[in-house]
Amino acid sequence: MVNISPMKSPDNILFMTLLFIALISLHYSCKKEEPVSKINFGTVTDNDGNICKTVNIGNQTWMAEDLKSNTYQNGDDIPLVPEQSVWKNLNSGAICYYETDNNSGFGSLYNWYAVDDSRNICPAGWHVPSNDDWSKLSLEVGPDAAVKLKESSIRYWAEWKYVNTNETGFTALPNGCRTEYTIENGPRYSAAWWSSTSEDDKSAWFIYLGINYIQVLNRPEQKVWGVSVRCVKD
Repeated sequence: MVNISPMKSPDNILFMTLLFIALISLHYSCKKEEPVSKINFGTVTDNDGNICKTVNIGNQTWMAEDLKSNTYQNGDDIPLVPEQSVWKNLNSGAICYYETDNNSGFGSLYNWYAVDDSRNICPAGWHVPSNDDWSKLSLEVGPDAAVKLKESSIRYWAEWKYVNTNETGFTALPNGCRTEYTIENGPRYSAAWWSSTSEDDKSAWFIYLGINYIQVLNRPEQKVWGVSVRCVKD
């Protein structure tokens, strides 16, 4: 028996050649159209000499990590108060941590009296954001702001209903807070930062990102609470 191989017609060869060229062109065209990151990072040195990452979001420049400084701008120490029985009765500035020190990857937790101190816990040229500052950030980021502000890695947030993108570079970590009773909503479930805006003698505003919320939330809470701080440039 003689095997007869089908002849390759010139039309088939031309078609395959054109198809190969088209696929190559499509590959390189897609690569060129990949989005370019608009995140613009910088750095600032805090009152303790720590180098902190910063990020530009709209017309504002924010710290892209939680404040760790244990001192005010003039070099005075912010007292470390780990004892809950002492903490809940304070009416002056203090800090605490989740662990025995602040090497857990999260920043310090400050009561609002440290935030309001004229010696300033933020570096020179920076301040603790007011409600207006936080509102500007939320409006700039737009709908579903919380998922755009949260760190996207599953290393930090325990679980979520929505996919976090961190497309702003704000890199919100689930830092929790300390109440007048104990540390609650600990790492991996919520993030909160003080506002410099006071509500009354006992309470002030803070900003809150919950694990399954897509909105930036805010509410007043007790000034004795221990909450993280993000500084914003003057």
